[in-house]
Amino acid sequence: MPASRYLPPQDWDRLLIADAQGLPTLYLAADAGELWLTEPSTGRVVALGNSHLRGLGIWSFWLHNVDQRTIVAREGLLQPGSVVALVREQAHGSGPRGIAVHAATGRPVGHVSPRIAAGLSPLLDGGAGLLAVTLASDPTLARDRPGLVKVIACSPDVIGHLFRRLPQGAPVPLRAHDTVLVA
Repeated sequence: MPASRYLPPQDWDRLLIADAQGLPTLYLAADAGELWLTEPSTGRVVALGNSHLRGLGIWSFWLHNVDQRTIVAREGLLQPGSVVALVREQAHGSGPRGIAVHAATGRPVGHVSPRIAAGLSPLLDGGAGLLAVTLASDPTLARDRPGLVKVIACSPDVIGHLFRRLPQGAPVPLRAHDTVLVA
């Protein structure tokens, strides 16, 4: 059986740490049309829901309530590397801590889960300058599995640090109207 591409749990405490400047040692790497949080000493990827990421100032989540047919498949607004905005709202039954996600065009494209929004809302309300970027967009539609859109949000310094190893320019082919973060 081949080794997992994911960093094993026994290494999380030792390797998911900040450097001397307080920045995560992780970096983003492009693979198979997605961006992956990667641990440098092992080259293994870190699962998006890893609980250690928040301690490094990285919020990771899958978008909820995404209309894949129009947003992902037809308009292509959520390509890996696309900048998205976190917008506070109280719609869609999300309560007082709801967060919508908007594409760079301003179009609403989904929502942060209530569990993640409960932690992010106080940061946004307090004026934290978080930058959010799409890591993956899989528009595959199936009755039992909707398409997935993966996003990370962190300070601009952390985002810049995570993108440091990617070549200049977009990590994957994009449409002209996308806004893409470059190193």
